[in-house]
Amino acid sequence: ENAFWRTLMTPFTGTIWAKKFSEQNFAKIRPGMPRAEVEALLGSPLRKDCSEKGCMWVYSNQDTGTADYDRRWVVTDPTGRVTEVRHEFYID
Repeated sequence: ENAFWRTLMTPFTGTIWAKKFSEQNFAKIRPGMPRAEVEALLGSPLRKDCSEKGCMWVYSNQDTGTADYDRRWVVTDPTGRVTEVRHEFYID
């Protein structure tokens, strides 16, 4: 499904990527992995949104407030372990 929308919306996309991000290394991220391993594979995220419930590391973002883009986020629990890997094409 993501491939279909990504192909259809290519002329309208605008993704900003973290400096050392790669799809190949992002595919290696698994639940239970510590944040330190994530950062070793992907480098620093564009943004770290943290609370007492854990963190969401944002490795991609929109280049404008209404751009469709490739969303690559890593969610961790309060202990710093990956709980979710978000890999999708987001249509705004």
